Amino acid sequence: IGAGIPDEAVIPAIQLGYSLGLDAELETLSVRMQVLGRERKSGIQIATLEEIIEHTRQFQQHAAELFGAYGRAQTPIHFLSQQLNIPLAEFYHDRLDRVRTSDDLSTEPYLLARYGGRPAMEGAKAASRGWRLNLDISALLLAAHFDFLSIVETKYGPLRISSHAIPSLVRMRDQLTTNQPKKLEAGQLVLDCVANGTVSLLQTLDDDKPVPAEMPTSLSEKWKLLFAATDQIEGGYLVEFVPIPTVDGPVPLTSLPPTAQPKIINCRTIIEALYVHGPLSGPEYSVLLHNLGSEEGAPLFDIPSPGAHLVFSGTTIELFATSGALSFACERFKCYVDNAEIEKLKNEQATAAHQVEVAQWVAELIDRVSQGISDGRYEVIVPAEPLEQEQQRYDPDAACLISLLHFTPGDKDVLWIDDRWANQHLQGGIVRIVDIVDVLRALIADGALDEGQYYELFSRLRSSNVWYLPIGKSEILYYLSRARIDEAGVVETNELKALRRGISSIILRSAIMDKPSAQQAASGVYAEGNAAFYGSLGSL
Repeated sequence: IGAGIPDEAVIPAIQLGYSLGLDAELETLSVRMQVLGRERKSGIQIATLEEIIEHTRQFQQHAAELFGAYGRAQTPIHFLSQQLNIPLAEFYHDRLDRVRTSDDLSTEPYLLARYGGRPAMEGAKAASRGWRLNLDISALLLAAHFDFLSIVETKYGPLRISSHAIPSLVRMRDQLTTNQPKKLEAGQLVLDCVANGTVSLLQTLDDDKPVPAEMPTSLSEKWKLLFAATDQIEGGYLVEFVPIPTVDGPVPLTSLPPTAQPKIINCRTIIEALYVHGPLSGPEYSVLLHNLGSEEGAPLFDIPSPGAHLVFSGTTIELFATSGALSFACERFKCYVDNAEIEKLKNEQATAAHQVEVAQWVAELIDRVSQGISDGRYEVIVPAEPLEQEQQRYDPDAACLISLLHFTPGDKDVLWIDDRWANQHLQGGIVRIVDIVDVLRALIADGALDEGQYYELFSRLRSSNVWYLPIGKSEILYYLSRARIDEAGVVETNELKALRRGISSIILRSAIMDKPSAQQAASGVYAEGNAAFYGSLGSL
């Protein structure tokens, strides 16, 4: 692997290798990556830990600025997704599911799918009048999530989508697909070993117990406690990377007190012990040593005797599991791991499993749309410029949005965009922009939804923190008509609860609303939020 691969393809090749589980075959490419990093070629750069921390700080600041711009309706979510490398399916599917089960919507993320100051037609005025729907990727995802895409297909098909829609969905699926299956397998192996007792959880010292004196100040208190717990075990060794990595840079073993140095060994030394004391044969020893990657050339320390107690620090146990040597170590030694590492591994496994579910949801949507193109339920909009040029200029998500603003429309064309930045404008060029509320009201006006289906969808939207939905008298009266009244008053139903929680969530974070000036308010222009609350509630 690696023969004939140009420098600019080294990183993609390594990522592909990890996704295929070829970790042990990537040494040549990894060495090339390090060389390119030292030479700062092909966009690769070796960074110190301090530089990584500073980069993380800058990224977090950039992310805060982007979310601020999103909250002020100054940028579409498509660009936010691109800049932060978060798939749109995370915003338009995954988070909506998680938010809906929350006890407090005011602390949960919101989806700004609609500008609150948009006019919302009701009754016969909301009818589609034969419109031809052109769906942005945001509308496609939201309709699929709330399970009314099939109704829209039947009533208004063929639905028109950008030529970038399928590439956008494919990229989301790939973003959600883990690119290091070997790492997950190793993590699961460690969890299995803890579950079956072959690896024990270390009983660490309490924070108020004394820690070893004369330790370098760059070593964290957590690390010092871990060492102290190891030191109390007769025949105990702390398995660590040497030199010891810290946020202030690597700490050489020689900077530790002389009495502490013999208590620390590395993964390389354990492999050596398994060869000297068994059960590894020569060929097995060579393979496992090679599987340690860069740790293969690590220094060799005093070899522990069979039955010694090994306390794995941080990710050393993951490296050992990845190498294939963990089961052998558990046969010859008493192995321990810190509970914090186990909790981290559990979270990683849960996150990976969840991402698989979301990736599968996106994959099913890809199949649905692809089949729909074949059977006529969908049409691909002919791009105004060659597809390749749009792909070079824009991210696939953004290209979906941009391409809708540049195609040649017909008289009945409307743009369905469920993003607040976009639909704060009533038109994209000369084409009317509609949102999820417009579509739902058109469906009920056109007879494709009944009243119960319509309000059930509205309730789900509110429960998922989808903002800003208009609050109408008819919606409130519908929910009240379904509630029981006793001597204490109205008994709150799930629908009324969703309405109350949804409105409260918005009011508690009303700072991002586009508020009217005094002159606008006096003339009856409510801008955003105020129109939804005062304009509708005032008529009750």
